[in-house]
Amino acid sequence: MAFEGGASGTSGTSGTSGTSGTSGTSGTSGTSGTSGTSGAGGRQFSGYMAQSIVNARDGIVGPRSSWETQSVTHLGFEDPKDTMAWPGWARSMVIHGELMSGLRISTDGAVAVQIAHRDEERTNPCAGPVKNLATIKRPSENFFKGQMNLVLSYADLRVDRLAEIVNQTGYPDHYFGIIVSLHPDRTKRTLELLGIVQRFATAVVQNVKMALACKRPDLYSASVQPAIPMPGHGALPSGHATEAAAMALMLTKISGNQSKSDTDENHYERMMMLQAERIAVNRTVAGLHFPADSISGAALGLCLAEYFEARAQSTAGNPTSIKPVTFDAAVAGEDEAAELTRASTTDYSIRDYYKTGSRRSGELVDIGTDLVTVNHAIPQLAHIWKLAKDEWK
Repeated sequence: MAFEGGASGTSGTSGTSGTSGTSGTSGTSGTSGTSGTSGAGGRQFSGYMAQSIVNARDGIVGPRSSWETQSVTHLGFEDPKDTMAWPGWARSMVIHGELMSGLRISTDGAVAVQIAHRDEERTNPCAGPVKNLATIKRPSENFFKGQMNLVLSYADLRVDRLAEIVNQTGYPDHYFGIIVSLHPDRTKRTLELLGIVQRFATAVVQNVKMALACKRPDLYSASVQPAIPMPGHGALPSGHATEAAAMALMLTKISGNQSKSDTDENHYERMMMLQAERIAVNRTVAGLHFPADSISGAALGLCLAEYFEARAQSTAGNPTSIKPVTFDAAVAGEDEAAELTRASTTDYSIRDYYKTGSRRSGELVDIGTDLVTVNHAIPQLAHIWKLAKDEWK
């Protein structure tokens, strides 16, 4: 029998371990764990249930002459509140489609991917300019070779961080939830937004990875021997770094924990950014990524988080302006020896790129001044954003 929509029961607490036996006698048995509380009842469904429902209907509906109908009024046209009766996955698919349709991802045919915002109104899709939001350029093979010193040095941390590495293979949202106390009952809409921004960041970064096609560290050295299976897609930008940075900044904004000035750093914001950094660095520790992958990923993720907020809050009368970002590991006129040396010391620290409430230029990353203006929000996203903000009042 399958269940649709029922909340899962909480797990039972584990039994305490038995005490060790004395002089060869067996230890006393551990006390049994308490049983988990039952989950809330969802709609049950099975073939047997379907047959019983058919029989029940036949028994109570009566002959055709007694059938009745009633008048039905349509819901409001494209009213975002109507989707709140939908399952979360369906609502998120609508928002995800709108987010991606507002971007144009293109390449220069050689080394760069451009991600641009198309400032279109839903009722007038041909209106508005296209402006570049992010540019990610592929480093040279020589630069990646220079980074191998850092990748192999990070391997010394594998034993200490293996539990984190394994548990962060998928979306690492719980590592942020423990900082700001996310809870499925109290912060339901915040968790929904977190899932949407994760999938949005994933969709964008996978497009960039596909175009740049950067190889993974294990192809540069047989000594890497990654701690977990190597993903099949490209290395740069790091998906985990992109997603973690986007999640951290989105949560900072929605929970009201963004720093107000350089002299007034919010502790929750700082913890979430450091967590995003650690998640990304763990991928280098595991042998899956170069530090440059994390730098480019974090720069992209932070930009996407600001874009996500803009698509939730902007209006024609109150637009949002976003500073574009460029990742470029090349230095004009630099020879290969100098590039190798520079690459060998180019490590990732998120505080070089975001601190006290704002994104910053840093090594390999430039925050531009040609602002990208967002004039139109996505109605469904705007509605959930407001509900999520209300959870933190």
